[in-house]
Amino acid sequence: MSAMIEPDASRSARHIRRTAAEHGEEESTVPFGGGSYEIRIKGRLSDSLLTAFEGLTATVEPVETVLHGPVADQSSLHSLLDRIQSLGLELVEIRRFPAADEEGPLDSEPPP
Repeated sequence: MSAMIEPDASRSARHIRRTAAEHGEEESTVPFGGGSYEIRIKGRLSDSLLTAFEGLTATVEPVETVLHGPVADQSSLHSLLDRIQSLGLELVEIRRFPAADEEGPLDSEPPP
């Protein structure tokens, strides 16, 4: 089941990032919505193991398998990570790619 995202969720996230930046803190927000992810797993996964990651695209590299694709929400991401662990696979790296609307400036207000 997908979680409902409030329309102002992205505005709240921008506010948190802006407030943290104003106070010299590192950004530590975790996105509540989904997004596009790249997940690197150690080793070359067999076709039978890849079926556990339906909906993701797999690229097999010499020493790891890279999964790419959309993840609906945080619950789905946690389920995906649990699946990796339950299959005894070693997670090398996970990266969330920003959505097109997140790549711009944090807000349109001029600096004080």
